Amino acid sequence: MIPHWKNDGPEFARSARDTKQWHDRVLAELKSAPPSEETFKTFLHAKAHSKRAMERFLPAEQKVLNDALELEGRRVAEAVLVARLDKTSAVASTYEGLKQLQEVVDDEQGLFDLVSRAVKVREEDRAAQAYQVGFTKLLEEEWKRFEGRGTKVTAVKKGVLWYKNLQDRYIVPFDFGPPVESVLTRFRQAREKDLAESTTFILEDLKANATTVDELTRKLGEYLVNPDVLVTAAKPIYAWVEHQKAVLNFQKEQWRFSENELALMKTPGVVTVPSSYGPPSGDDIRMALLRAYVAAGGRLVDRNTATIVTGSYDDLLGSLGRGGLPRMTFGTVSVGTVSVEGCTEGKGSPLAGNYGRSKGYACRYVYKGQVNSDEFVLTSQGWLSPTADDRADDNRNRMTLKMLEDVGSAVPKVGCIGRRGVLNWWCK
Repeated sequence: MIPHWKNDGPEFARSARDTKQWHDRVLAELKSAPPSEETFKTFLHAKAHSKRAMERFLPAEQKVLNDALELEGRRVAEAVLVARLDKTSAVASTYEGLKQLQEVVDDEQGLFDLVSRAVKVREEDRAAQAYQVGFTKLLEEEWKRFEGRGTKVTAVKKGVLWYKNLQDRYIVPFDFGPPVESVLTRFRQAREKDLAESTTFILEDLKANATTVDELTRKLGEYLVNPDVLVTAAKPIYAWVEHQKAVLNFQKEQWRFSENELALMKTPGVVTVPSSYGPPSGDDIRMALLRAYVAAGGRLVDRNTATIVTGSYDDLLGSLGRGGLPRMTFGTVSVGTVSVEGCTEGKGSPLAGNYGRSKGYACRYVYKGQVNSDEFVLTSQGWLSPTADDRADDNRNRMTLKMLEDVGSAVPKVGCIGRRGVLNWWCK
């Protein structure tokens, strides 16, 4: 696109002359008018209009005209900025006045960028001082209201409401600074006393009236707020709530463990392995057999069923695999009632050592009318069977090969010339 100032002809000359006359007229109006909000609006309008109008002039001419406009605009802007801060600083000790001062400081019209650096620094310091004084005064008034909160549980609950009001009215809308930190330090100190006197009541209320995670979260919000994370007296409450949430969440997962395993849990989902423990029950063995299929890539469907999946190239070939074959669900396996015929404790078993245990049990058990033998070891995940794990791995690989053979029978074996290399089985 060719700039206007490169065009020739009477039309361009008239346009440039009209623009120059407009500029001179606005400049004269700004120079003669006293600095005021109305004059500042005139400057902003002229500035927005001149950006496009000045395209008719050479760059050097544009600079001269714009500099003259900016000079007058700075004079007006400095007076307007001072007047606005005079007005808002005088009422900054009230909540509405503090909001007005914040709006001036936020400076959506770019006042601070229009004035000289010296004026900008001076007025920013003045605004900050007025802001600090007004903010501190208002927070002290809020603190006096907090001091009338009462004692014990009443004080705890009123403290929660007081903090939420402080957050909504002061912490979120305004800058977080030393005045807020000073008040929050005193707030946490007061909470130490209030919560220490109320911990027993709060825990009893939570235990009696919060039976789900959502109820627990809602009920906790009646007693604790964010700053309480740093309050020592709140730690027993937080600890119990986290433990109870884990317990409630784990209730939906208990079917993944046998009754004996559940009885050994101090932390939900984690079996505490005693220094000495007896052999597995039939139910323990049933869970260990299902977990073998999970270890081979499957998943538990219910208390008696696990999925069986095929392997990938990486499963079969290790570092030679290319990962091109995704794992697929091949079917499911069901493990019902298991009867234990007898177990022999084996100390120092290499297989048990793979699970970080010093001993395991070799057990004979009856399942679906057949007598089987496997080794079992108790871990933090529950009872596991190293021998069943190996058997599940072998089974997965056999099914993967079978699937590849079935696919291979229907697909031309391109690239099998010579039938050499690690994929000989694929070409046979």
